[in-house]
Order: sequence, then structure tokens, then C-alpha cells
Amino acid sequence: MKYFFILIAALLLTTGCTKKEFKTNWHNVKDGTSKRWNDGKKDFKKSTEEYEENKKKDTNTTKAN
Repeated sequence: MKYFFILIAALLLTTGCTKKEFKTNWHNVKDGTSKRWNDGKKDFKKSTEEYEENKKKDTNTTKAN
């Protein structure tokens, strides 16, 4: 486990990014991940609603026959 942290520290030191650039990149990654997560939740909710509507339609047509 200790070697993992040493490896991460070495990679961060060798990237050549300044502290400001690193923070900017980190915030961009966090914002992008957050946006994708929110979009995914919206799409899931929409598809669930569509499924429920289709299920109701199928049930209504089955009862009518």
C-alpha cells in the first residue's frame, strides 16, 4: 500500500503541472463527472417513466381485448 502512495506522489511530481493547473484540471474532472452523473440520472428517470407508460398501455389494451 505504501508503494502505491509513493507511485502516485512520483507521478504527480513528474507531470510538470503547477499547483494552479492541477486544481483547475481537478475541478474540470469533478464538474464533468458530476454533469455526466446528473445526465445519467435524468435519462434513467425518463426511461423508467416511459416504461411505466408503455406498461400501462399494454395492460389497457389487454383488458380491452
